Amino acid sequence: GLIFTAWGGTDVEAWMSNEYVSKFPELANTSGALDPEKFYQSAVDKDKAAREKYLKSIGFEVNNQSPEWANTPAEGQDWIDVPVPSEWSKTKIGDYQGLVDYQVTFEVPKKWLKKAVIVELGAIDEMDMVWVNGKLIGKHTNPSDWPTLRKYEVPAGTLIKGDNILSVSVANTGGLGGINGKAADMKIRLKGSETESLPLAGTWKARKGQPIGTVEPVEWCQYCSYPNTPTMLYNAMIKPLIPFAIKGAIWYQGESNRFNGMLYRSLFPAMIENWRHDWNQGPFPFYYVQIAPYTYGDKYSIGILRESQEYAMKKLPNAGMIVTMDIGNLKNIHPANKADVGKRLAAWALAKNYGFVNMPYSGPMYQSMQPAGDKIIIHFNFVYAGLTSFGEELKHFEIAGSDRVFKPANARIDGQSIIVSSEEVKEPVAVRFGWHNTDVTNLYNVVGLPAAPFRTDNWEVK
Repeated sequence: GLIFTAWGGTDVEAWMSNEYVSKFPELANTSGALDPEKFYQSAVDKDKAAREKYLKSIGFEVNNQSPEWANTPAEGQDWIDVPVPSEWSKTKIGDYQGLVDYQVTFEVPKKWLKKAVIVELGAIDEMDMVWVNGKLIGKHTNPSDWPTLRKYEVPAGTLIKGDNILSVSVANTGGLGGINGKAADMKIRLKGSETESLPLAGTWKARKGQPIGTVEPVEWCQYCSYPNTPTMLYNAMIKPLIPFAIKGAIWYQGESNRFNGMLYRSLFPAMIENWRHDWNQGPFPFYYVQIAPYTYGDKYSIGILRESQEYAMKKLPNAGMIVTMDIGNLKNIHPANKADVGKRLAAWALAKNYGFVNMPYSGPMYQSMQPAGDKIIIHFNFVYAGLTSFGEELKHFEIAGSDRVFKPANARIDGQSIIVSSEEVKEPVAVRFGWHNTDVTNLYNVVGLPAAPFRTDNWEVK
């Protein structure tokens, strides 16, 4: 049988006990770090102050004065017609990160004029402020609010006879952008009634505002999610299970630790040791998934995080890692292909714990490099009968000289090794493979298991 205990989008330190978190000054020395409630509140307060400053800097600040345009019919060349709902990239707005103003007019039945109504706009990516006839009726000012269906009350006495003006300012820091939910979720209805309503989907006016790319964004608040606080999930979801006898563990996590990939190199092995210590069953098997490619909207190095994941396998006994560089989804952090993930994990368990002696269980892992003039030869472990790209040109190799500037490289299979070179790098000293967030790689061993990303250098990655 399986014991399933999981919580999505969490930090590894949330799955560690007080005893083991205390070993890390980076965490234990933070005010209230070992008290989840205090730690969470401290993070939220700090993030709120930073976000208020940020919103002001991008012109997305809520105050007592409504903008003039929110109470004036949209006219002029800067306003364009756009379908609503829609993603920005599928309209004349285009692929854009910044502010966009929307406006539409609507009329209501005479009997609604002195009554409160509800404006429903569906999902908005990501933040919004909404006015009716210049009166602010609601707002969402956190990028994580993007899936929330907007429902705002318009106080009685706000509506007028004839054209009412509904104005929406949308700020998008990354992703699709826009009022982009379902048309059926967009309506204005009488408060207290689900049937007396008018549709709001259709053609609206829109215009671009300030691009957000000109402003340094607020860093993602790692601990503003209560389950992410150190020790929280260990105490709630691991400690109660420890009386159960287990055969081993399967683990898939890491995306939320991309902001501290070097610290993860120590935290992740410590968490495994933490569980093994507390279960008191010795070094039970611990098999885990290296995170897949994805279009993260930040500058942090996923290469470091993936490297730290592989490090745990080298440091600890009875640990194994499977690679998913070929089966991710660049637009969905939850790739749909779960079957191959399960099969690759099963191969480790069958080969290592259930007596399947001849079963291949790992993709190629970097072993060593060999300089050869203007080329570098890369050697691997877990090659089995050989390497292959299944007829495709090898992708996502980079090479650098002593200047540490990496250039796209040519790579070709030579038996059980890879020869890497570039005309731009005459005296190469380092190679990287699959190092970037969105690298979908195509190097395998002949049994179809993908090679793990790697780098031959140990240079500081900022």
